[in-house]
Parts: sequence; C-alpha cells; structure tokens
Amino acid sequence: MWMYHWRWQMLIKNTDFKRLAESIDKLPVMFIASIEQHGPFLPLGTDTLIAEALSERLEQRMGDKVILLPTLPFGCSKEHKGFPGTISLECSTYISLIKEITSSIFDVGFDQMLVVSTHGGNNAVMRVIQNECNYGNKKKLGFLVAFDEEVDKKCQELFGGSEMHAGSSESSIIAALDPKNVGFIGTRSNPKFAPHQEGVFSLFSTKEITRLGILNFSPKLEIDPEKGKQLLEFIADNLVQKLKKLTGRMLKDG
Repeated sequence: MWMYHWRWQMLIKNTDFKRLAESIDKLPVMFIASIEQHGPFLPLGTDTLIAEALSERLEQRMGDKVILLPTLPFGCSKEHKGFPGTISLECSTYISLIKEITSSIFDVGFDQMLVVSTHGGNNAVMRVIQNECNYGNKKKLGFLVAFDEEVDKKCQELFGGSEMHAGSSESSIIAALDPKNVGFIGTRSNPKFAPHQEGVFSLFSTKEITRLGILNFSPKLEIDPEKGKQLLEFIADNLVQKLKKLTGRMLKDG
C-alpha cells in the first residue's frame, strides 16, 4: 500500500488536482522523445522507450521531490524522413506544443519545470523554447540532454567509439530493457554502420548519408545487454547530478 501511494503521488497522470495543488513545492519533469527510424535492428520507439526507462529511474532516485509528466513520444525528426515509420512535427508546431504544456504547469502555481530530451533532433528547438519561456519571466524552464558529453565519454569507454544514432549504446540499452526489441545480440563489423560522408544533421539527412539509418563510429556494432544496463544507470545518475545543480533551491534536503 505504501509503495502504491508513493507512485500515485509522483506520477501526474495518477494524481488528482487536490493532491497536485498540495505538491506545488515539487519539480515537474517531462521527458521528450520521438517515434522515428532506428535502423534495421531497433524499434521506432527507441528514444521513447529509453525516456520512459529514465523516467522510472528518476522516480526511484528523487523520491517525492519531482512530479513526472507523461513522456512526449513525438518530436522533431525531419532528419530521418524517408524511412518508413518516422513521425515528425514541424518546429513551429513543437514550439507551440511545449510552450502550452509549460504554461499549463506554470498557471497552476509551479515556478519551475524541467524538460529532458532523449532525441537529438529536439534539442535545438528546445533551446529556442527555453529562451522564449525564461527571458523576463520569474518562472523558469530548465532543459537537460540525456546523452550529453559525459555520456558520450562513457559510450566510448564501453564500446570503443561514439555514435549519433541507432548504434551500440542505444542498441545495448534497448537490449537491456527487452532483448526481444533488438534484431540480434552480439557484435557485427560492417563499414555500412558509419556514415559515408560528413555533414549529417547539418547538410544532409540520415537517408542521404546511410542506407541502413545507423550512425555508429566505432569499428563494430556491439549489442550487449549488460553494457546497456550499465550505461542506462550511468545516464540516470548523471541526470540526477545535473538536475540537482540546475534546481538546487527546489530540491534541497528537508
């Protein structure tokens, strides 16, 4: 019973408006992700599945200091157009959507909100949204990227190289969450897993750079559930550290 009450207090979809009003000192957190191609070995919802897993781990680590909003599954994924299954919102639509969600949270009395992105295509747009929300406004919107420089270093440590999309790190995380959601477990060496020219996401779309939709820069594509679990926990711990620094006033002990 106690465990049920604890989760009921933290997940906004399970909370009534009276209890939410009593939790105004907590920090609303929303993960933003995507539905888009992730190569031939991963599901279209890879970024969303990772976001949901990180949301659960944030809940475990932060206790009752946060209020978790549902993960937003659709994002700005125009860079992956041309592959079946990619769903992309226009930047203008996405800006309006995030701003209206944020306004709804601020309107009920919260003075801070945090957005965490697991999809790189959302990040540039989120910076614009953050600036528009925060300039001249006492209520502040925080923004964190799940796969930041620290995580990239961890990926290089675990897999011997970086990746931009659908490579060893994302594949291994999905394998750790549910092995049935990946095309294989093990290691494959194939030059087609790296882009054949520079400029992806700035000059060229994924479709123009790689036939397989994978952007992996190590000499192999490795799918290891144990390494994926280790990486997922590292990302969660890294997010908590940055979250505490960003919103220390709201998350102080006591």
